[in-house]
Amino acid sequence: MTLHEGRVRISLNPFSTVIATGSLLLLIFAAYVLGLKTAPSSRPLISAKAEPSGSTIAKALTSPADSSVIELPRVGTIPTRTGTPKTNSGRKPPAKPPGAAVGADTREPGLNYLLIVTIDKRQDAEHAQAFLNAHGVKTTIVRDTGRFLLYDVTRGYRYGPDETLWKAQKAKLAALTDTYTKQGGRYRFNDTLLKLYKP
Repeated sequence: MTLHEGRVRISLNPFSTVIATGSLLLLIFAAYVLGLKTAPSSRPLISAKAEPSGSTIAKALTSPADSSVIELPRVGTIPTRTGTPKTNSGRKPPAKPPGAAVGADTREPGLNYLLIVTIDKRQDAEHAQAFLNAHGVKTTIVRDTGRFLLYDVTRGYRYGPDETLWKAQKAKLAALTDTYTKQGGRYRFNDTLLKLYKP
């Protein structure tokens, strides 16, 4: 090292240069290693050790994620409704379709039955039905095009061989008309027709 015109000049031979470069590299490596040891830890800010081993937070931090906590519906599925289904309480039952019988319809295809009367209102038909049933005449009500047909289903008749039987039943129904009208009935039973049952 010499001083030349106010400047410091350092002159190194090749051997000294190698030593100086190696020393510099050793210093850099030592600084790197020292920096790794003193660097901030990458551990989480919240540690499970800070909580008791049985606490909820400790369990959440140490246990794996549970995918069953929140279940999302699959695409295209419809969630199932829970609870008791609503009932039809308080509502009137649906009206029966035309041709449906009110009460037991025991008619057999191929036999003839007495059509007692045709009534406009169902309430009147049920009133007449109750009266006849109480007097030994088994009946059924058939709704047809907005009207109610009251049939005697006590038995079915063959038109020719059973003529005496069905005529006697016609007479019985006619005789009940007076009693029925005296009790407030609006219809008469003295114009019955024998009709073949074809379901």
